[in-house]
Amino acid sequence: MIKIMLCDDLKTIRDSFAQAINRQEDMQVVYAAASGAEAVEYVNRCEALPDIILMDIQMESEKAGIEATRQIHEKYPRIKVLMLTIFENDDLLIEAYLAGAVDYIVKDVSWEKICDTLRSASVNENFVGTVIREKTREKLDQSRLMETSMLFFINRLSKLTNSEWRILEHLYAGKKRREISREEVLSEETVKLHIRHILRKLGFDSTREMVAYLKEIRFWDTFKREI
Repeated sequence: MIKIMLCDDLKTIRDSFAQAINRQEDMQVVYAAASGAEAVEYVNRCEALPDIILMDIQMESEKAGIEATRQIHEKYPRIKVLMLTIFENDDLLIEAYLAGAVDYIVKDVSWEKICDTLRSASVNENFVGTVIREKTREKLDQSRLMETSMLFFINRLSKLTNSEWRILEHLYAGKKRREISREEVLSEETVKLHIRHILRKLGFDSTREMVAYLKEIRFWDTFKREI
């Protein structure tokens, strides 16, 4: 018999899941909690631990289910936690996975699908849901790509001369060529030439595009240097 614990702040959800699960010959709901804190409290005091917990993500707080999962997984790693959600939020699901969840179930999926997932989780000691595993891999690949792109950009920044760095600082501050020309005591043609060199070295087609990117990565907070 697969012992299942439910955790959702809506009584209608707890009741409908309990009825459907208890109709299965090989499953039984052993407890239904209304909050993440209640779920943690029950697991800490119960003698017969549940095999699986169906845990809602958002209850008494936006990430109550994730925090409860983290606490339970740290003390009872053999309990498999499956997150309940009404929509797929990649960031929340990956955070739940890192907290110890092995998969998630969208609440409006068919009962047959839910029961199949519960059975798969119960018989496979190292079960991790296919979708959540793929989402985590995609996120990791994106992070690696972003890191590689940033390193490439930093390398390009190192090619700027001191004069070009000063021009870049003026552009970042939103100044026009005439203002830069006056402050740097340079002709507008010289400033224009510097800007052309900066764009080429950093790989941008226009000043507007370059400045927008620099703002996005908070360039001057991160890369400003004394020159």
